[in-house]
Amino acid sequence: MDKNIEDILNDLRSDDESKRKSAVFMAGELKIKESIKLLINILKQDKNKVIRNNAARALGKIGDPKAIDALAEALYDIDYFVRQSAAWALGKIGDPQAIEPLSKLIKNGGAKIYTASGDATNISAGELSESLIEEGMKYHDVQIRAIQALGELRNEKAVEPLINEFNDEEPQIRCAIALALGNIKSKKAVPALLEKINDAYWYVRRDCAIALGEIGDLMAMDALIEKLDDNYLDVVEKSTKAIEKLGKIAIAKALLLKPKNEHIQKLAKSHFKSKQELKEHLIKIIEMEPDEEKKEEFKKKLFALFEI
Repeated sequence: MDKNIEDILNDLRSDDESKRKSAVFMAGELKIKESIKLLINILKQDKNKVIRNNAARALGKIGDPKAIDALAEALYDIDYFVRQSAAWALGKIGDPQAIEPLSKLIKNGGAKIYTASGDATNISAGELSESLIEEGMKYHDVQIRAIQALGELRNEKAVEPLINEFNDEEPQIRCAIALALGNIKSKKAVPALLEKINDAYWYVRRDCAIALGEIGDLMAMDALIEKLDDNYLDVVEKSTKAIEKLGKIAIAKALLLKPKNEHIQKLAKSHFKSKQELKEHLIKIIEMEPDEEKKEEFKKKLFALFEI
């Protein structure tokens, strides 16, 4: 065994906190697999919350599924930052075994707990101490980190538990869920995202548009085209980008319905080599439309667009 690695492993066993702290960091940076058992022991038993936090992150960097059970247990550590790092590490490892503990944690907003050092009790907003507020322990951060971790797993089994939390009262959490669903790229998430793209908060609408673009299902086409008229530019820009990701059919339909929209005009110019190519895609859109009244309306728009 390399002497440097051996020294790090010895320091992980040390009673000296400064040595343990340094060794935990190096074990993660160097991805020392021989350190996994020692890091798990530190995560479970070390009295220093900073070292436990660093151990969780080190295990995430090493990326071995052997750490999943210990990290799942650490999701309920008394320290706020350890719980956050455990969730991050589970996402980093990327093993589907992490879906169950992360889903259990976020269920019904379960990770949204105000915590002070040594206290993992639910506390209402009215009972918050000044010292806790000063520490900046925002109650939704662990929940968001766990949601992000589920997204990073990119496994379709995580879709349902994420959707189950999509009605959370906190818009930041709804944003995190939208982006996590976008990371997973499952078409099963499209109906829920289409509902939330009309959220009262613009940044939730924006992140739903991003997610729908990542998934790339044409089922989202009409909703994204509607968002081209959103009051917030960021929503419009992300919807435009999502339409682009959906492909030429979506761009053509957006031009048909929003011919004066500058964002869509630019997309059409960059994606269609000729007016004939554009026209062919517009005709396809008309042929795809099942509603006869809309079909006739589309024909009129097509004629107007090409001044036929």
